[in-house]
Amino acid sequence: MTATPLFSHASSPDRAGGAVSRAELVERERQRRLSLLAARSAGEQPEPAASAAQDPAGSAAADALPTEPALPDGFPDEMKWRSASTAAQEIAEAVRAAGFPSAALESQAARASQETLAALSVSAVLPLPPVRAVTVLAGRLAGFPDLLPYLQAARARALADDEPGRLPDTHTGPSASSTCVHGADPDEAWRHYTSYMKTIRWQRVTEEVQREMTLHLPLPVIDDLIDGGHLRARSVPPHGDRRAYLQARLDPVRLSAQDLADLGWDEEMTRRSFSARLAEGDTSALSDTSALTEDQRSLAADLALVGKTGRINASLLEKRWLWRALEELAPSSPVDTRMHKQFASWFLVRRISRRIRNGHVARLYDDHEKSATHFRHAWNEAGALKRLWTDGGWEAKNMRAYLLVLDADSRLRYEEALEEISPVAQGSGMREDQLSPEARTNLEHNRAVVRGLMQHRDSDYVLSPYAVLGVKDLAPEEEWKEAWRRIRRALRDRGRLDGEAAVNQAKDAIQEEQRGQAEVGSFRLLLSSRKWHVPLSGRAPSFAGSMPLPRRTAPATAEEQEYVRNRAAEAILRVACDNFRLPYPGVPCMVPTSESSLQ
Repeated sequence: MTATPLFSHASSPDRAGGAVSRAELVERERQRRLSLLAARSAGEQPEPAASAAQDPAGSAAADALPTEPALPDGFPDEMKWRSASTAAQEIAEAVRAAGFPSAALESQAARASQETLAALSVSAVLPLPPVRAVTVLAGRLAGFPDLLPYLQAARARALADDEPGRLPDTHTGPSASSTCVHGADPDEAWRHYTSYMKTIRWQRVTEEVQREMTLHLPLPVIDDLIDGGHLRARSVPPHGDRRAYLQARLDPVRLSAQDLADLGWDEEMTRRSFSARLAEGDTSALSDTSALTEDQRSLAADLALVGKTGRINASLLEKRWLWRALEELAPSSPVDTRMHKQFASWFLVRRISRRIRNGHVARLYDDHEKSATHFRHAWNEAGALKRLWTDGGWEAKNMRAYLLVLDADSRLRYEEALEEISPVAQGSGMREDQLSPEARTNLEHNRAVVRGLMQHRDSDYVLSPYAVLGVKDLAPEEEWKEAWRRIRRALRDRGRLDGEAAVNQAKDAIQEEQRGQAEVGSFRLLLSSRKWHVPLSGRAPSFAGSMPLPRRTAPATAEEQEYVRNRAAEAILRVACDNFRLPYPGVPCMVPTSESSLQ
């Protein structure tokens, strides 16, 4: 059974005995005239019409035909009407095949005016997905150009072929008059679509346009562009929720510490803090190297070897910011005082003073053998260091004087101590006037202490109460008192009453000196304690080797990849609806939900 065309005119069912009805005769004449018009348009010579003698019934019917009714409103001629009707029929067939038949288009098309037929055609495609709807319209523009305004028609054809770049740039610029009543800006949507297609095809796109894209494209699509090398660092938007993430993906070195915290990017925080932690002597930074850069892992391996062997590789000494980490990893490492004078001075001054303090702690616990060992090592190392013509050499002589006076039982010891810290002869060492003002002041103070003790020394005198408590000379009151409480509590717990008495004596000596009641002040263990706190030029280098953040989104889905094309198609349909005062039923194309994977 043959299907009836959507827009055909049905024959009368009342024909009797093969008689030709009047309506059918009218239709035959209409078809004949349309054939003549079509033949003339194609440049063909029409066949001569049959004579009345050959077809008397036809002749009589022709004489009886009424005047041809006018074309539907808006069509200038029958060819235009025919072309538009054909296009409308194809649109009706397309939406019916897609499962969205348009009863209005099928029932009203034959008698609809040009504007109504175009409106019915546009309305018929709206249930289709946006790109498919625009494609259906674009394919019928040749026969029915009134479906879309001129600019949107050009865009529809380009979108159907997925070739937006073939339109001139003037078709993508902003236009104040292009915003449709439904709130969508068709020029903006088209600009994003064009920019995206140019980007993925390696065509030139300005950084400003790229920044605009990063604000509107689904994040998985942007991540795909970054992974493909299509976006540059300057395309990061200056603000918004995506700024920190895209900065981390494209230009992580510009991220602040707060940005890293907001992103929860622990690996980058580990890389950035690596050098700073080592500069502070925090060797726990070496425990996990998985997040480090290649250079950082190489350095971590060298430092781990230092910790394993207990010996410092000379090649590491050039990095002064590593000195505290090296001291922590190999506190007893041998040092070449002639080849590495600066490091040897810093390293040994700190080690000698540490040995002296440890010797005092051992005494508090009545471990005289351990105490003597610490003091002996301190004496020997100071003897090696004092030969250097450096500040460290003077510090070594000062600490040897301290060890001589500590348990001095004869005048000879005091004289030897004074000899250690006396001015040097010309050409035999670093001159005293080359020392810092602080060091010269403390040196004169220590000489006065030794001379005073030569005259009289009380049995309960404490040479350096700060050293007994394990703190630096002239430490703030809260610092030395906290040390005093801690040590006293530990000694009391272990029943070391003599040790507890000794720390109480150290506390009293500090207070007496602070009140100006001490007959002889305390000995300054270090001439310039601040100089040896951190190495000169020991700041950790700023980290400039940031690694890009790995993407945190899944690969873009087909829906996400088509996002800008769908938005451009929606904009074309919205303009078409506005053009015919139709409501647009579609929901605006939102950013796909997979972007929530960043949360």
